[in-house]
Amino acid sequence: MTPSDFTFTLTVPRDAQLLVIVRDVAAHAASYAQVDAAKGQDFVERVAEAGARRLSAGGPDGCVVTFSGGAGGLYVTLDGETVRSA
Repeated sequence: MTPSDFTFTLTVPRDAQLLVIVRDVAAHAASYAQVDAAKGQDFVERVAEAGARRLSAGGPDGCVVTFSGGAGGLYVTLDGETVRSA
C-alpha cells in the first residue's frame, strides 16, 4: 500500500450520525494520497454529501464504502455511487 496505490473497504451501519466516520476517513485518504489541500477539502465535502444520501437510504444494514487511490486519482465508492478527486 502506497499513497498512489491503495484500496480499503469499510462497512458503516446506516445511521446518519455515523457520517462523521466516512468524512474523517475520506479526509485521511486525501491526506495520505497527497491531494492538494483545497482539492482535498472539496473532495471530502462531496464524499460527505454522497455519504449522507447513502447512510439515510434504505437497504441492507451496512453501507459499503471503498476508498482507492491510483494513477487516476482518489475514489470513494459508497454503495455504487463513486466520488472522484479533481
